[in-house]
Amino acid sequence: MLSHRWGSLLVAACVVGASAAACGTSEDTSQFRNGEPDSGLDASFAEGGGPVFTDEDGGTSVDPLGAIVIAPLNATVDVITGQPTPIVQYTATIGSTAVAATWRIDRGEIGTMTAAGVFTPKGLVGGKATVTASYRGKEVTTNVTVRIQVTQNGATAPVADAGGGSGGAGGVGGEGPGGAIDAGKVAVLHGTPVVQAGLGFLYPYDGTVWPRGILAPLLQWSTGGRTFDAVSIKITEASFSYEGTFAKPAAASTFQRHPVPQDVWRQLALSNAG
Repeated sequence: MLSHRWGSLLVAACVVGASAAACGTSEDTSQFRNGEPDSGLDASFAEGGGPVFTDEDGGTSVDPLGAIVIAPLNATVDVITGQPTPIVQYTATIGSTAVAATWRIDRGEIGTMTAAGVFTPKGLVGGKATVTASYRGKEVTTNVTVRIQVTQNGATAPVADAGGGSGGAGGVGGEGPGGAIDAGKVAVLHGTPVVQAGLGFLYPYDGTVWPRGILAPLLQWSTGGRTFDAVSIKITEASFSYEGTFAKPAAASTFQRHPVPQDVWRQLALSNAG
């Protein structure tokens, strides 16, 4: 197994050969809203609690000056390839009474919030966002963390030349990504890796720090004179993880390089908190 740590990313690749891998109330006549007189509200006091407000159409609501409680707190959502996208239903209460809060999220690229307080991750970008509930001038916030787990077996589409015709496959050179591999090779790659002399990373260099917005790297390794026919590429950070398995590209004479898919590279860059 080959591994490097680049900034906050840990990237690993395994290559495989033929056989091994590497409510009662009392009346009160006060009428007010948020401490000010208001003819549209009649207030009474619930037993053991604060004032309960009755509006003009007969609806009731709890004291807007009470503390708002939001739930759940600090939720973590895992979005996994091939599984239904999970949602989070948020609630806001004052005392034991649910209130119709207004909801918002500060990072729309991570997910969306409905008027009913349902959070749905978009499934493309991982990271931490702030969820805010607002009610009658009061706000309460909590965090939601989305973790993306992507798996891939083989390239799903041809890779265009992003280098204007001179950069090779995807603009980074090489023969492009390989196709899918069979279950047997996947099992070998998921098994216990074997350290083999002469097998190691040539590029990228250990300790490389990557800015956003650049092309994905072309992974390159030394073969130690051996012949390989499949590779597993793993990339891991706090809010994003990826594993892709690929066969040796048909155009490759020897299997000693393979690109990181550009869409995956963009996802992990956007999911990185820095």
